[in-house]
Formats: sequence, C-alpha cells, structure tokens
Amino acid sequence: METSLKEIQLLVFHLGDKIDAPYASTIIFASSPQNGRSHLEIKGDEFHYICEERGLIIYDNKTNNIDELLYWIFQNISFEMALDYEFKNRKKGQDSRKILFSNQLEILQKISEKWKFKRQEEINGILKFNPFK
Repeated sequence: METSLKEIQLLVFHLGDKIDAPYASTIIFASSPQNGRSHLEIKGDEFHYICEERGLIIYDNKTNNIDELLYWIFQNISFEMALDYEFKNRKKGQDSRKILFSNQLEILQKISEKWKFKRQEEINGILKFNPFK
C-alpha cells in the first residue's frame, strides 16, 4: 500500500506534538523551497527526502521504509530545535556541540528510543573525526 504525502504530513504533525516542535518545522514540502529546507517526493513505493538549494541537490535520501523516512525528517527537526536550545543556553568556553548533541538526543528519545540510539551512533562517528574541544 502506498503512503500519501498527506498521510505522512499527519504523522509528522502527530510526532511533532510529542516534542513540542514548532509548527513551521513540521510542514512537509512536496517540492523544493530552494532555501536548503528538505522536501519529500514519493515515486511509486519509494520516498525521496531531498535537500536542494539554488538548483544544487545537497542530498537525495531514498527509502521505502516509513520509519527511516520519519527518522530523517525528525533528525532535521530535532537538530533545529537543539540548535535553538544551545544558542539560548550557550556556555562560554565550551564546545557548543556538547549541549546541541545532548539536547537533540533528549528530543529524539521522546519519540523513539531507536532513533535516539541511531543518532548517537551518527554523533559518535562525527566525534571520532572531530572530537569535542
């Protein structure tokens, strides 16, 4: 069964409520706003989560797994929220990513423990090559 953009949008709104996500962050675009914000295209049973800016494709993630798609969407939303949190709670002399990553994991955990662990693995990969200062 194919999932429609409208059905995905309703899921995103529902999950967004769990984390008090800003409404504007939970809107799914069907075409690129050309500002670096991701959009979703559905081609058959495949979801394309695409980020495009000024005609340049930054990424085109493809999956037929709805959970993976929702993770990508909420990885972005939670990052935006954590970035805002870090800015408001910045500690002088501390690597800003400590607060950012910690808060993002807290946000994702409210939706899915699995998503939290997935993001933790991604963060571990980032820190392996770019450790905290």
